[in-house]
Amino acid sequence: IAKHLHDVPADHAHEKLLVFYGRPSIPRNCFPLIVNALNLLLTQHPEVSREWKILSIGSSIGKITLADGQRLQTAGKMTLDDYAALMHRASVGVSLMCSPHPSYPPLEMAAFGITTITNSFVTKDLSAIPHITSLDSLSIEGLANAIWQAMQADPHADDGKPYPPNYAHYLEYTDFFDGIIDPLSREVLTDAEAARNGD
Repeated sequence: IAKHLHDVPADHAHEKLLVFYGRPSIPRNCFPLIVNALNLLLTQHPEVSREWKILSIGSSIGKITLADGQRLQTAGKMTLDDYAALMHRASVGVSLMCSPHPSYPPLEMAAFGITTITNSFVTKDLSAIPHITSLDSLSIEGLANAIWQAMQADPHADDGKPYPPNYAHYLEYTDFFDGIIDPLSREVLTDAEAARNGD
């Protein structure tokens, strides 16, 4: 989706829209924890109901009623183009992954300038990446507070902050393919030549 990063001006206004990666069937994405944190947030800060939209993405979620009485909306599994368009709209994102894999959604959300909440796990820590808050431990109260803080934060606070080098090149669509196709093609040709020669 890197090709969509510059579809709108960098300083465009994001909506008061919270998106979260919701996959109830995948325990490592902590769906019940996120829903419970949202319920606590809506109870503690009723103004969120009036001012913010909440949307789950990633898979179907069934019928869920939140603490303020609204039905939790979902976009389910999206096309990449629709997903990128949504990323340009949202202000706050939540994507948890209780495994060493960083997962792609928090990196993608952050690349689009969304104030993103994720979690660390053993050696995984994404906190050096602009727009990402990485929680060292997960609880309903801690996540609800992190979401509330993200809603109050300046959405452009991390604009201009450099990406770590091992992530930066993925933000450039052409550079990514220019950087990966040549080495892969050389490796494939070398392997093919070795196989032909019986090595």
